[in-house]
Amino acid sequence: MATIEGGFCRRLAQAYIERIESARFPAMFFCRVMSVIGSAVPEHLRDLGLLVCWYVVVDGEIVSPPLLSRNHADRFRAELCGLAA
Repeated sequence: MATIEGGFCRRLAQAYIERIESARFPAMFFCRVMSVIGSAVPEHLRDLGLLVCWYVVVDGEIVSPPLLSRNHADRFRAELCGLAA
């Protein structure tokens, strides 16, 4: 799971949150976990037989890669947004 959760996507998501926090009038942002099922799951995961995945969403914008379990999504969210899982 390290390749799915780590690297470029995590840095990109962290940069997005830093941009929000450093805005002239910092906005309160919402960091949530979103689940998707069926045809909303990326094709490469459906090809593996997976019919559900999770994303971390900040202010309605997906900031994570597709995550394969709710636990991984909760950990990604906690690390990214500085929240307790």
